[in-house]
Amino acid sequence: MEATSSNFTLAEFCDQLRENKITINRSYQRSDKVWPPAARSFLIDTILSGFPVPKIILWQSTDLRTRKTHKQIVDGQQRSQAILDFFEDKFRISGTSAYKNSRFSTLDAELQKKFVDYSISADVLTGATEEDVRQVFRRMNSYTVPLNKQELRHATFQGEFKFFILDQSQKYATALISVGLFTNKQLARMADAELISELVLSLLNGIETASQPKLTQLYREYDKTFPQAREVVGWLDTAFGFILDELKELHNTPLTQKKFLFYSLFLAVAHITCNVPALSEYFSRAPMAPIDQVRTNLSLLSEVTGTDSQEDLSFADFAKAAQEATNTKGNRAVRFNWLCRALSNEF
Repeated sequence: MEATSSNFTLAEFCDQLRENKITINRSYQRSDKVWPPAARSFLIDTILSGFPVPKIILWQSTDLRTRKTHKQIVDGQQRSQAILDFFEDKFRISGTSAYKNSRFSTLDAELQKKFVDYSISADVLTGATEEDVRQVFRRMNSYTVPLNKQELRHATFQGEFKFFILDQSQKYATALISVGLFTNKQLARMADAELISELVLSLLNGIETASQPKLTQLYREYDKTFPQAREVVGWLDTAFGFILDELKELHNTPLTQKKFLFYSLFLAVAHITCNVPALSEYFSRAPMAPIDQVRTNLSLLSEVTGTDSQEDLSFADFAKAAQEATNTKGNRAVRFNWLCRALSNEF
């Protein structure tokens, strides 16, 4: 067997698909489910935006009788079908893409050219048997870094909620680095997507103990449709905006550097500014205190994180909740309550 790298423009690739010079080998398709509109749209947006897409794998064989070469897609079937369907005007781009509601035929000439000239990479297997092809997948999987829980969710679900989280993660990735919470390496492993998923879960359902199964259930529940998207975006934008613009003095302090504290701070800001119904049982909303007082209050709480909780310490409950079992519902609720008090000057 020999594997060689090749490149096709999408015009060439689609022509070969239409002429059956390239076909899909269904026996290697990982799922029989057709990608939903959100996944297909995200792929086309990726191409039109000029970002790279993963390689496809082709299995090439030659019929000695007819002396014709034929290629089968053994990895990249869904991507290939989405590309061909868009090229043939079979769906329009949905979601929050800059190209929303566009079909190929309605794109301006410059974008159409960008699409058809886009170069897609492929590894072409020649002289391969079926066992060779199976070995390709086994060996690829053997040296691939195992997916973490968040990456696995985004590999499993291809519906509306996944792409909602991707949009929000992209929007705030730089900000989460600037406040000291994540590094680029952590963002590459989707730490920001997991945090935003946790925040959305709590904004919708209230404060709970951190749970990977609950996050997975959230993706499952809203995979087909996420009707609360607009309301949740309002809460996220307001809270992120306040933290980034009004609390700059708190950036790169424990309140923004430690994920469990940032989680509580974010929910407190969202509740005090937006009155989130699911959070009302943990703190009755009160008016925001003057911003200078808010900064002073939050600085005091930041300073006591990591300290021993002495009986005479004014913020003993908060300090303790910031030390032990930090992601249990009880400690999350204590931190949330203290931060809401700091924001509303109810110390």
